[in-house]
Amino acid sequence: MSNAQAFPTAEKSDRLVSLDLFRGLTIAAMVMVNNPGDWGHMFRVVEHAPWDGWTPTDFIFPFFLFIVGVAMTFSFDKRLHAGASRTLMLEQVVRRTIILFMLGLIGYGFPNMRVILPYIIFIVGLEFFYKDEPILSFSGGQKARRNKLIGIVGMLAGVIFFVVDFAHFQSPVTAIFDWKHAFPTTNVITNDKGDQIGSVLRLPGVLQRIALCYFFCSLIMFFFRLRGRIAWTVALTLGYYLIVRFIHAPAGYVIGNGVPGAEIGAPADAPFIGTLNDWFDVKLLGSHLYGERPDPEGLLSTLPAMATTLLGALTGTLLLSKLTREHKALWMMLGGAGFLMLGLIVNEFFPINKKLWSSAFVFFMTGWALWILSICYALADVFMYRKWATPFLIFGTNAIFVFVGSGIIGRMMLATKLNVQTAADPKWMGLKTYIYNNAIKAHIHHPEWASWTYSFLYILLWLALTYPLYRKKIFLKI
Repeated sequence: MSNAQAFPTAEKSDRLVSLDLFRGLTIAAMVMVNNPGDWGHMFRVVEHAPWDGWTPTDFIFPFFLFIVGVAMTFSFDKRLHAGASRTLMLEQVVRRTIILFMLGLIGYGFPNMRVILPYIIFIVGLEFFYKDEPILSFSGGQKARRNKLIGIVGMLAGVIFFVVDFAHFQSPVTAIFDWKHAFPTTNVITNDKGDQIGSVLRLPGVLQRIALCYFFCSLIMFFFRLRGRIAWTVALTLGYYLIVRFIHAPAGYVIGNGVPGAEIGAPADAPFIGTLNDWFDVKLLGSHLYGERPDPEGLLSTLPAMATTLLGALTGTLLLSKLTREHKALWMMLGGAGFLMLGLIVNEFFPINKKLWSSAFVFFMTGWALWILSICYALADVFMYRKWATPFLIFGTNAIFVFVGSGIIGRMMLATKLNVQTAADPKWMGLKTYIYNNAIKAHIHHPEWASWTYSFLYILLWLALTYPLYRKKIFLKI
C-alpha cells in the first residue's frame, strides 16, 4: 500500500483534525443511509430527494468531493511550492485514480468473482509496477526490475482476462442471490415474464466519480494557480448549465431508452428532465447504468461535480493561508452563507437537483460544506475540543476501509443464505433478513424505527472493526 488515502488527506505533520472529523461524519452518514434494515421503510431524511429539492442524505456525496478538494490542496500545493516534480506527482495521481475507479467496480460486482477478478488482477499488477522508483524506468536493481516485470505481466493479464471474457461483462450475470435487494445500484435484467434473472455491472458510481474528479482536478491544480482554478470552477458550472439548457437529446428520446426499471421524478414540462444526460450515458456506456435513470453518477453531470471538488480545493487554499485560525473559521462561515444564497438564487432557473448535479446543487451544497467544516474547524483546530469527536476520527482516518468494506460486508450478509424451516413455510433466508427480523423487527414494531436501528447498529459494528486500527495508528491507504 502507498502513501495516499482514497479520500486524500494532508501529510501527517500538517493534518487537519477537523478535516478527518468532517470526513468521519460523512462516512458515518453514508454507512447509515446505505444500510437500512428495510429499504421499503425508511425515514424521509435518509432518502434522496426524488427529483428537485434536497434532503440531508443529499449532502453526503458532495461533501465527499469537497473534502477531496480540500485535501488535494494540502497534498499538492506544498509539494509544488517545494519544487516537487509534476511528472512524479502525476504518476501517483494516475495510479490512485485507476485503483479508486476499479475499487468502485469491485464493490458493485462483488461477490461474483468472474466479474471482478480482472480488476483485482490489474490492481495487484499495478502495485508491483509502482513498488519501486522511478516508475517508468527499469534502471533500478534486479529486485526493482523483477517487480516491474511482474507488474506489467499482472496488468496485461487483467486486461486480457477482461477482453477474452467481454461477452460475460456485457451480458446479464446469472443470479447468485436476491438481485433486487443485493444490487439496487445496477440495471436489473428481467425475462419475458418479468422475473429478475440477473444484472449487468454498473460502470458509473461513487468511487468512480471521485476518481474522475480527483484526476481532472489534479491536472487543473498542477497547471493553474488560484485565478485559473476559479476560472475553471466558473466555466464548469456555467458551461454545464448552458449544455443542458440549450442542447437536447434527439426528438422522441425516452429516459432509460426502454430499459425496465427506468424512472424519473420530473414533471413532463420540466425544462431540465435529464434526457441529454441519459442519452449521453447510454451512447457511451450502454446498459451499464443505474436502474433508475438518469444515472445520478453519469458522465455529463461529472462536470459540475468537478466544480464541487475545486471549491473544496479553494477552501484548502484559505486554510493554508497566513490568516489566524479564528479568521479562517469566520471566512468559512461567511463563505458558506454566500454560497447558500447563491444556490437559492440559481435554484430559480436551474433547480437544486442531486441526480443532475445542477449548478444550484453545487453552490448550495458547498455552502453547507463550508458551514459544517467551519464548525469542525473551530471545535477541533481552534478550541482543541476533540474528545467527543473520537468515533468520527476513527472513521475519518480509515475512510477507504469503511467505505469499501461496509458495502462488501453488506452484500455478503445478503448473499449468505440460512435454511430457515418452519412447518408452515420452509425456505432459505438471507443472513441480514434473519438478523433484522429476529433481533430487531421482533422487538421494535415501528417499521421506520426498526429499519433505522439496524443502520445504527451497523455503524457501531464498523466502529468496533475500525477502532483497533485507529488505536494502533494503522491507516489503510492506496
